[in-house]
Amino acid sequence: MNVQFQPYSEAQRPVWDAFVEAHPHAWPGHDSATIELERLRGHPSLSHLALDAGGRVVAVIPLFLTHGRRARLLRWRALVSGTSLRGGPLTDPGWSARDRDRFWEAWTQWLGALARGERIDEIRIAFPHVLGERPVAEVYGAFPLLAHGFRPSPNRTLMIDLAGLEGDLPASYDKRCRNSIRQ
Repeated sequence: MNVQFQPYSEAQRPVWDAFVEAHPHAWPGHDSATIELERLRGHPSLSHLALDAGGRVVAVIPLFLTHGRRARLLRWRALVSGTSLRGGPLTDPGWSARDRDRFWEAWTQWLGALARGERIDEIRIAFPHVLGERPVAEVYGAFPLLAHGFRPSPNRTLMIDLAGLEGDLPASYDKRCRNSIRQ
């Protein structure tokens, strides 16, 4: 599959949003507003659009750079699909299984090259799906220590629909929870 990965820019926001809006499996983490939210939280965007040979958008890929320290000693750079609203790659729903496989092969090679170029220590990509009738985002990580026997365990994040809540959301929290959030 001939796919070109193009860095996201503000000028591409309408194209990104149109693709996400029309996609049947779109997730809140796919929205372009998430890119601005992550930037405001100090996580630079490395998000990309995937274009086919004709220049048509066939995937949106939200990616963000996070950094910190592990065990207060090691500097750690991670490439994640979102820190607050997770949303992994969103691909063309009309693809055949063969096209999807070809895309994932090209995407994996591209992601590896991007991670090496950015000196990334960890990659965490969330793939939204349904588990037991509940929407979840399953996170798969890739670490440089995998070649040395390290085995991470995938984690799941439950997604809760807050649309039905009336009134002030924090008012429904326990008093200790509200105090923890304020701090």
